[in-house]
Amino acid sequence: MENARAKIGALIEVVAVFLLAVLLFHGLRISPLGQLEGEIIPQRGLYFVEYGAVLVILLLLLKFTGRDWERYGLTLKRGKLQLRVIAVGLAPMLALGGVLGMVDWKTWAGAAIASLVAVGALILIGGFLKEDNPGTPMLLALLALGPGLVESGAVGGALLRTLYFYLFVGPAEELLFRGYIQSRLNEVYPKSRRLFGVAWGWGPVMAAALFGLWHVAWRPLEGGAWFQALWTFFAGLIFGYVRERSQSVVPSSLLHSVMNYVPLFDLLGG
Repeated sequence: MENARAKIGALIEVVAVFLLAVLLFHGLRISPLGQLEGEIIPQRGLYFVEYGAVLVILLLLLKFTGRDWERYGLTLKRGKLQLRVIAVGLAPMLALGGVLGMVDWKTWAGAAIASLVAVGALILIGGFLKEDNPGTPMLLALLALGPGLVESGAVGGALLRTLYFYLFVGPAEELLFRGYIQSRLNEVYPKSRRLFGVAWGWGPVMAAALFGLWHVAWRPLEGGAWFQALWTFFAGLIFGYVRERSQSVVPSSLLHSVMNYVPLFDLLGG
């Protein structure tokens, strides 16, 4: 009975935090401040204020509730492991980003293709990271960066989008879903199974589900949002695995940003 109460309490907490983030994001987006942001920033669909607010609120929440920041993924410890996870994940996530740039992921067919590629990326990343061997596909990862950088277009626009994805979107979403939500659920849901050598439970799966719903919740009337929720669920499983493997949200934040970089450069760069 006590265990059931702990699980229900954790679920209520994470749903409340999720809804708070949705309301904050959507409220700022439709507010005069959000409209002013849209007028000032030349690129459409860049929500600096909204993601920045979510990031700040989460940091304040962790601070004032006395949570252990390292336990919630805010740590640079085990630096070699984190670098290895990033190196292994770069090429698969850039490949996924490339696919997202080529298909219409707001349709059923495009979302299905993106989902299959995300599953493949998870298998590749997990397979390379399952054993603690020193070899990593760093060269492949560095080579894979080339196409994304070439497609960046004008320097000013590329810099703006890079700052947006790497300092706002990736960190905010990863701190919310893999930092706060996944960590909180891991406290009450045992990690009784293993996925590619990593202890695994319902926490990462439920965090991935909420991550998918996030892409619907703050823009429910936008066409194709539910299709995006499908493939982002599978992408969320990748980030959940990376967070568990590295014990940090830093690698998942970077790889999340890498995934976003390629398709959105195409979409926003025209």
